This record gives sequence, C-alpha cells and structure tokens, in this order.
Amino acid sequence: AYEIIRNIRDPEFPQTLEELDVVDPSDLFLTVNEERKRVEVKVIWTPTTPSCGFAMNIALCIHAKLRRDFSQREWLKVEVKVAEGRHDKGAEIDKQVNDKERVAAALENDVVMQVIETLIKEPDEH
Repeated sequence: AYEIIRNIRDPEFPQTLEELDVVDPSDLFLTVNEERKRVEVKVIWTPTTPSCGFAMNIALCIHAKLRRDFSQREWLKVEVKVAEGRHDKGAEIDKQVNDKERVAAALENDVVMQVIETLIKEPDEH
C-alpha cells in the first residue's frame, strides 16, 4: 500500500510525499480480514508544518488514491490520520477525511477532483 501513496505530489512543494517524509512505510498498516471480507488500510501521515494549509488536500489525496487502487475489493475501510500533535487542526482533518459522506461530497466536486487528479497522477502518466 505504501507504493500506492509514496509518489503523491505535495500541493505546495515540488516533491512527493515520500521525499518530504510526509509518509513512511512504518506508518502504514494493512489488514485483510477474511472473515468479514474486508481490507483495512490505515495511514498515519506527518504534515510538513503544524500549520500546513494544504493538509486537508493531502489527506484527501491519500484517501482517494488508496480507494482507487483498492477498488477491486468489495469491502474497503480506509483510515487516514494526522500524526499525533503534528498539525494544529489534526483532529478536525481526521474527522473530515474519515467521514464517508464528506469524502464523497468532496470527490464529487470537479474543482477538488482536478486538484487531486493532478497530485495523485503517477510520474509516468501524461
């Protein structure tokens, strides 16, 4: 799952989330629950600054990219969390990006999706 999100580009800097140490393989957890036929992915990420104005965009990109790449799974649970104490509005961001209805509404917005598509596009895609 780390391979899926490591190349997401930062909205503010010309680097990827991996290059900026925003995401790290040790903070990504993947669980396959065969009994419930569910894949659970949890990502804990670290914003570049405690006041990062693009934190919600980054969280949405992580969420959208994981959902897209795991879309073949009938049941998928994605949880995206700001690392504890690493953003001034971490709890608010976590609440919004882990609310199915809020995420669905955001991903239906054409302007939001244009930004997300630009940031999650793989380097070899044109």
